[in-house]
Amino acid sequence: MLFSPSKFSSILHKVGKSITLFLNDFIAMLLPFLIDKQTFFIS
Repeated sequence: MLFSPSKFSSILHKVGKSITLFLNDFIAMLLPFLIDKQTFFIS
């Protein structure tokens, strides 16, 4: 076996963490645009 299960899970955890951080930044970046569009459509 190339990966031991504990090593694999720790790699998976790191990847998941970085993806979560990236998504948080991405959403934080997009949120103002989405809010602007919503208020634009409402008014």
